[in-house]
Amino acid sequence: YYGKGASYGVFVAQDATRAFVSGEFEEDDATADISDFDGSKCLGVKHWLDFYRFHDTYRFQGLLVGRYYDAQGKPTQAWHDFADCCEAGFELREADKRMDQERPRCSSKWTAAAGGRVWCEPPRVPRKVTSAEGGKQICRCFMPETSEEPSLRTDVTAYRDCDPRAHECQTTPPKKKNQPPQPPQQPQQEGEEGKAEASYKKVSPEQDL
Repeated sequence: YYGKGASYGVFVAQDATRAFVSGEFEEDDATADISDFDGSKCLGVKHWLDFYRFHDTYRFQGLLVGRYYDAQGKPTQAWHDFADCCEAGFELREADKRMDQERPRCSSKWTAAAGGRVWCEPPRVPRKVTSAEGGKQICRCFMPETSEEPSLRTDVTAYRDCDPRAHECQTTPPKKKNQPPQPPQQPQQEGEEGKAEASYKKVSPEQDL
């Protein structure tokens, strides 16, 4: 798996931290830079860090001098930035747990004819919330009076083109039915068809040859 050109060859003899989360295993994508990662993605990196740290087969060999450790084996500023990013991810995860108790998930349904929709039992209203688990947006039901609180997390947003006080929101439009293509029609002037037929009759077999 770790030979040159193999599936995980990109991880050999270099720091390709980003690939653990991005899934891009090409040599050109191998980089240790995750400075643009949010808390959820940093937790994804930490998952793999702990996986190898406590694995029965993989053994610790040492620290790689570079972005995260200096020549004396001390953590760099990039390592501390990563640790802070993970802390933000843990806080977001805890907020998700509180959300589960205080703001239940929306009901949802999708059909080709009606499209996608989400809804809450009145008086609650649907809102999009970014989850710490993978950074995906999920729908949760808020009470109207708390859905616009200034202290609310900044990743809580209303659905686009939906009344903020509505209990149901359209998320995707209905799927359009495929119409069979119609052959193009050439407009004909009055008498054109008769002229074409007369012209054809004037052509003899000898002329065709």
